[in-house]
Amino acid sequence: MVKVYSPEVYKAKQDYLNSLNYNASHSSTGMLKSAKTKLTLLGVSPKEIAQISTKRRADTFTTIYAPSSGWIFEKNINQGSSFGTKKKLFQIVNMQSVWVEMRLFQNQLQDLSNFKQFTVNVQGIDKAYTAKKSLIYPLLDPKEATLTLRLEVENSEGLLKAGMYVKIKSTSPAKTMLLIPRTAVIRKSSKWYAFLSTEFEGEYEPIEIQITPLDKDYYQVTKGLTTSDTVVNNALFMMDSDAQINSIY
Repeated sequence: MVKVYSPEVYKAKQDYLNSLNYNASHSSTGMLKSAKTKLTLLGVSPKEIAQISTKRRADTFTTIYAPSSGWIFEKNINQGSSFGTKKKLFQIVNMQSVWVEMRLFQNQLQDLSNFKQFTVNVQGIDKAYTAKKSLIYPLLDPKEATLTLRLEVENSEGLLKAGMYVKIKSTSPAKTMLLIPRTAVIRKSSKWYAFLSTEFEGEYEPIEIQITPLDKDYYQVTKGLTTSDTVVNNALFMMDSDAQINSIY
């Protein structure tokens, strides 16, 4: 990627070269090993260390090789410029596999274990990607009260780019549940009620139920109703007023 000059690294190369020459006539494996270890810790590549050993010569400049293939997302050095210790020269990102982050509300965590596979769709790309769960970040966003779920997506074709927005779908194993429209439920004194049709036309009986949200249109009924019950799906305000007048609940 780049050739750089560092007085500290160059001195370590000279020390290693001197250890090689000294060890040739006076066995000193400990000193030789220590000098080689120092070069390794300074980031000198095994290839360059081997060249010092075979050519018996230390180059003034040190070659920095990319640790992996990928795209250069940051470049903080130019020809002839200087840099200090711990300065990040390059940021290399391998895009063979990418992360997709999705936001979850707290009440969605209890159902997350039911979802194993996720389908990712991107506008402008016909292909649908299969993603798998990686981890849930341990911190909650206090502004949105959401948690972040990280998914892993294979991107060997390189079509997915950093910063893209995606649509994510997932399915869970099929199961039977009792649903009720949101318009058929009313809340009073921290309790939920539905209205059952009675044998007399125009009369309705409120019944306390327990529910959990399913989507924007339906609740799942966990207690209080059966599949044989018939509930009313309109005029809840009028029925609630009537029930209060008659002290039914």
